Amino acid sequence: MRILIAEDDEDIRALLEVTLLDHDVVSVGDGRAALPLIGSDRFEAAVLDVMMPEVDGLSVCRAIRRDERIRDIPIVMLTARVQEEDHIKGFEAGADRYLTKPFEPDDLTEILAELEAMPVQRRVADREERLRQARFLRQVEHRF
Repeated sequence: MRILIAEDDEDIRALLEVTLLDHDVVSVGDGRAALPLIGSDRFEAAVLDVMMPEVDGLSVCRAIRRDERIRDIPIVMLTARVQEEDHIKGFEAGADRYLTKPFEPDDLTEILAELEAMPVQRRVADREERLRQARFLRQVEHRF
């Protein structure tokens, strides 16, 4: 599988590269470097850090979803934040899953394998359900 990684933390990026060693990985240190790759390469998945300088992972996620050639690829967002508001923004941008840092490398490989095996329509429906759940949790949090 050809995977785009955009992560500004060098240690985490190295961990991702080792974790995904069995795949064809293109790894960059920021969203600005990821954007031109979207149009030039055909990726089968993306792992994006939410918070990066200049161009964040949400912007890269939106750009992927706009590109007809790769709009249906699985996207996993990495974040250090756990607020539902952040997840809502990610699902609205087109993320399929979130992993909270620090994470277990096996969790990432399992998620990517699950998403790769899932038909596109099911993945979209799953993303929409996760968005509904996150919005519901946000409403509950605001009430208390």
